[in-house]
Amino acid sequence: KPNVAPVTEKEERQRAAQLMADGLYEEAILSFSRILVSHGSKMVKGEYSKLVDQQRLCILHCVKKGASHSFGLSLPAAMSETRDFRKDAVDEVLVRLALGELDEALAVCDKVSSDPS
Repeated sequence: KPNVAPVTEKEERQRAAQLMADGLYEEAILSFSRILVSHGSKMVKGEYSKLVDQQRLCILHCVKKGASHSFGLSLPAAMSETRDFRKDAVDEVLVRLALGELDEALAVCDKVSSDPS
């Protein structure tokens, strides 16, 4: 069995960026999840948010190119170790769009826009 060194945060970030550049968005989403799970607790808030935004961008690209229903169903699990998609309107809208649930996505947007807080 070969001795494989653990992947560093820097290497994983480079891999995620390369996956995005190559248009392999589903793989990039999982790569960002690994970074957030493994290194998120040590990140400053702005850095963490930047990675979440990059992951969200990948989800949007998948939706745009016509993500499969199974992809949509896999998203909550891909996010679950770092966040509950139902607790953030942006995440919930993205998951609903990936599942093809446009009416539900619009309902989330309507709820957020009418919420006075």
